[in-house]
Amino acid sequence: MGGGFRRRRRLFLCGNPPQSQCSEDGRVALHPVFHVYQHVRYRAVLEGLIPLFGCGRLRPKGPKSSVWTYAVDSLRDLEVNVLPFFEHHPLVVKQEDFRSFAVIVRMMRRKEHLTAVGFERAVRLAYAMNALGKQRARSLDEILTGSSETARWARSQEAPFLRP
Repeated sequence: MGGGFRRRRRLFLCGNPPQSQCSEDGRVALHPVFHVYQHVRYRAVLEGLIPLFGCGRLRPKGPKSSVWTYAVDSLRDLEVNVLPFFEHHPLVVKQEDFRSFAVIVRMMRRKEHLTAVGFERAVRLAYAMNALGKQRARSLDEILTGSSETARWARSQEAPFLRP
């Protein structure tokens, strides 16, 4: 996969939505996404990813952005289409992030993230990805130790709010 691709800092993301998208009691959701960004002049490259993976969507990165993004965020599409592709065609860079991403996606498909132990494991894996999560708005400590309600709530019961 060449044609205009540059090494991106974040290809495989597993994050949580902005605070404004969290539930009223502060719980957050794990949200794995495969992203590829390109300048609008290379949009055709992104369009070629839809038939390659058989899934995904294109949209501008922002309302006035000259950057477009191809994204796959369906757990089923990630597990069935994206993960096998990169297992068959390993990345030269970001391989460790990919491995963590694959574990998280498969954990979520098996609903392991709905237990306190599974949730913590998935969050720790996610925070270890992409330069140790330096760009994240909330620290790992906030998510796991309870300044967020998520960790306390997940420890007390199954967490059906987390995206399966």
